[in-house]
Amino acid sequence: MSYDYSTVVAFALLEVSDDCLRGYAAPNGASPALVKLTSDDTAIAFARASGHSTAAAEAGLRLGWCAFQIHGLRQAFAIGDDVKLRCGVSDEVLATLSIDMLSPAKPTTAQLSALDLITLVRAPDICPGLEQLLPFAINHYRRHGARQFIEACYQTLLGRWPEAGAPDVDFALETDEDRVEFYVANLLASNEYQARWGEAIPGPFISGFRFDTTGLI
Repeated sequence: MSYDYSTVVAFALLEVSDDCLRGYAAPNGASPALVKLTSDDTAIAFARASGHSTAAAEAGLRLGWCAFQIHGLRQAFAIGDDVKLRCGVSDEVLATLSIDMLSPAKPTTAQLSALDLITLVRAPDICPGLEQLLPFAINHYRRHGARQFIEACYQTLLGRWPEAGAPDVDFALETDEDRVEFYVANLLASNEYQARWGEAIPGPFISGFRFDTTGLI
């Protein structure tokens, strides 16, 4: 999945933890914004602002889907003193950083499984919970109907097309919201899903996301 990134129109730096900066950067278009960490005008790292932020959601920005996390603060201060976060498109300065923000480095000794490593890579773009996935699933159901909703569920959550005997939507449930939530929750609880994703839930900017995002972000 590739993007023509948008410029940043709303920004907040929310947390500096060890070597990582977290916040949100809302874009001026449909594509995510790009954030750049620089030291004395040398680019250190880039991050796509495509994760979920509760603070951004509360501010009414893209249902919260404009969070970023970017690593490299220690390296930046090792190179120079003029360390900034910039818009990766316009080069506008979003924040000027101080070496006082650095905390002592934490030793890392834990052994990670293959699924743990995959989850770590995916972490910036996953849903914090089912609540953040449901608006996209409901949107798809209402725009495209039950059959295409089922196909999108299987492609997004299991990475494959549904088999011939795949369960149908339970039309005995009263509302669209109930039907969608029940169907998605059952797939999330399946052994096949757990082997693929563990406890993670894919967000709208993860490759393979098939739910319709039109009108939402």
